[in-house]
Amino acid sequence: GAWAIASCLSTLTLLEHLNLDANRIGMWGARVIASRLSKVLLTLDLSVNKLGDEGACFIAEAFAYNNVASCVDLSANGIGTEGITALCEALKCNDTLTMLSLASNSLGDDGATVLAEYLKTDQKITTLNLNACSIGDEGAKALAEALKTNTTITSLEMNNNVVDYEGSGALAQAFAQNSTVELLALSGNYVGALGASALGAAFKENTGLRSLQLNGNDIGNEGCIKLCEGLAARSKKISNLDVGNYSFGPDAGPALRDYL
Repeated sequence: GAWAIASCLSTLTLLEHLNLDANRIGMWGARVIASRLSKVLLTLDLSVNKLGDEGACFIAEAFAYNNVASCVDLSANGIGTEGITALCEALKCNDTLTMLSLASNSLGDDGATVLAEYLKTDQKITTLNLNACSIGDEGAKALAEALKTNTTITSLEMNNNVVDYEGSGALAQAFAQNSTVELLALSGNYVGALGASALGAAFKENTGLRSLQLNGNDIGNEGCIKLCEGLAARSKKISNLDVGNYSFGPDAGPALRDYL
């Protein structure tokens, strides 16, 4: 099937959006598709296709020579450090990609660190999805360092990873300096009360954040209070706040009410 699709890709003149998710394309299918990637395609969804690192390398090579596509979804493809390394190298030659989804890949801390190093100087990507990528504190700290210098990312999703206090504390320090990111999603991690308190303190200095997702982080009453205090110190309220699924008590309720 991938061979048949690839045979017509290079001749397309009108198709701008192509969704090939969950088609078991695999490494060899990725190779033939990459070799014929259309020059008019703006968005490409290759999620859930068992590409692996080798398939990701083929796709990466294609994007090194493609300066048209702006949105690529590579979610759930078994991509690890080798694949993300190849992708980052390729993106150094790409001028158009603004949205990248790597959700549900096994990047881990090593892969996140490789990506973070690239993001320090990237000036294209605005939307980055790293949900469920097995990123822990070390990966979060590396990404936090990148956010201190990156001025293009406006949406960062890191839901359902394994970020604890050290990682969330590092991200907090980054947000004291970064006012470009408008959406931060950290639901389903291990931020806890200390992490929420650190984020609250950092947000006093932040002017860019508009949406914060901390659902299911066990931030507790103290964490909720400190977070609300920090958000209340800002000149402008955020438009979306998710602190669900932690059973806040009578002390946190009034703090949340006063902020809202």
